[in-house]
Amino acid sequence: MQTGNRICVRKIHSGDWWIGDRTNKLFQAAEESLEQVWGVKPLYTREGGTIPITTFLERTMKAPAIHLPFGQRSDSAHLPNERIRMENLTKGKEVVKILLQKIAALPMRVPSSSSSSPSSPSSSSSAILEDPPARPESLVADGCSKVPNV
Repeated sequence: MQTGNRICVRKIHSGDWWIGDRTNKLFQAAEESLEQVWGVKPLYTREGGTIPITTFLERTMKAPAIHLPFGQRSDSAHLPNERIRMENLTKGKEVVKILLQKIAALPMRVPSSSSSSPSSPSSSSSAILEDPPARPESLVADGCSKVPNV
């Protein structure tokens, strides 16, 4: 088509991706809690765009993170007519209750004052805290420097 329209793509912000470490005790406690409430092991999928702050928080706090699934694929998350079943909310509440009990029972590890730098995890952190691989820069269309930011 010869419409005379132009498009310019600029990267103005990006965030690191996050993949949970299924071997850490917190993740395992979450898995056990989900299985105890629902009667089946969770199905792991790489779905959705995880909140980019998660990796930053793990590095900064030197602590692993987890995300608990309460919805279903059919919930239309972040779309028109988004929903969640009452059963999911009720069972989700029970999952959180059991998970907090399991976390309270985990042994506490306090990092020593001579802990290592964020780029090399100490014994109190896991491999999940390592820097993710570098991401390629977004492509910029020809002529973008002439197009003002809106």
